[in-house]
Amino acid sequence: MSVYEKARELGEMILETKEGKRLYDARFIYQGDDDAKKALTEYMQYRNILQEKVHDGSVSEEQLQEEIGKLNKIAEKAKENKVVSELMEAEDEFNKLVNSVLGILKDTVLKDEEGGCSGNCSSCGGCH
Repeated sequence: MSVYEKARELGEMILETKEGKRLYDARFIYQGDDDAKKALTEYMQYRNILQEKVHDGSVSEEQLQEEIGKLNKIAEKAKENKVVSELMEAEDEFNKLVNSVLGILKDTVLKDEEGGCSGNCSSCGGCH
């Protein structure tokens, strides 16, 4: 079996975790909720516009802080929608899982003796 096939297998295993299933369910519910889609789209569009302004340098530091405040208000409004809130929480938990797995892969590949897996699961919270 090639390393790419193993990577696909690992990806499928990650999707079968409680975090993966929660994210799948949250996305499914989100897709059927027009209010949730509208709220999240508004946030994403504003965030993208702000990122463009930062990238092209068309916003001062003072304006940036003001814009970030507006973005945070839009995010809080979006999170008032239970579907959006669940989706964001599910994505956050899933991303934590994936980042933990990537850290273990990195440590294993680099044979990081000090920060890597000791083989003693009680000393590490990364696999759980």
